[in-house]
Amino acid sequence: MFFKETFGNEVFFTDIMGIFEGPVTLKGITQAILALNGKGTSNLQVKAEENFQAGETKINKGDLINTGIDVAKDTYIPIGVKVVFDEGRLKAGISCALCHATVNQSGKVIAGAPNTDLNMGLMLAMGSNTAAYFTHTEMESIKEFIKKDGKVIPGTQKEKLPDPDLLEQFVDQEIVKYPTGSVDTTIDFANNPVQTPDSYTFGDHPFGWSGQGQIGPFKGLSAAINNAHSQNMDALS
Repeated sequence: MFFKETFGNEVFFTDIMGIFEGPVTLKGITQAILALNGKGTSNLQVKAEENFQAGETKINKGDLINTGIDVAKDTYIPIGVKVVFDEGRLKAGISCALCHATVNQSGKVIAGAPNTDLNMGLMLAMGSNTAAYFTHTEMESIKEFIKKDGKVIPGTQKEKLPDPDLLEQFVDQEIVKYPTGSVDTTIDFANNPVQTPDSYTFGDHPFGWSGQGQIGPFKGLSAAINNAHSQNMDALS
């Protein structure tokens, strides 16, 4: 489950956020992995399929993007990524291992160690509909993005929709600020990413990144749950 269970978040990341419909595509990821010739890497470099800009971050088509995604030796699927064929097309979701596992210099998987160079902020920002992640930003009011001549919600007379381009630009600029190896997993309208912790419990008791080693049986192991990536990062949950 640690490596393969997505809890269905491929629907949000692929269908809603469109994380693979921007500069980074599943095709581009596949080509980058094949180019490794089985060597493995702790930083999969993927060629950008299109231009991208958010704040001070600018990427040109053809540039190599440092994703921080890990690929184990002699494998062809990134650690913590699950690809499924659904509704006539490929979709991808993430498991715990994307952030909480890495590979060493020999390409061996180190389960439980944080992926300290995973560029999650950039990956999310490059999605075609990162606006779906607006609850992780410092947005004060959705009304800031509503134009007087904006589209009206079908079935209503006055309720207007926010301008999609303005909203997308704002969210992209917020999310791309995440330092590598960190992510914001709290739906609280605060852009406050935290460093990805390890998922070890042996030797951590009674500590741990939030004191979880003090709670429950097995010296805190029961506190290592799927909340962060399957609920807080998946807006459909």
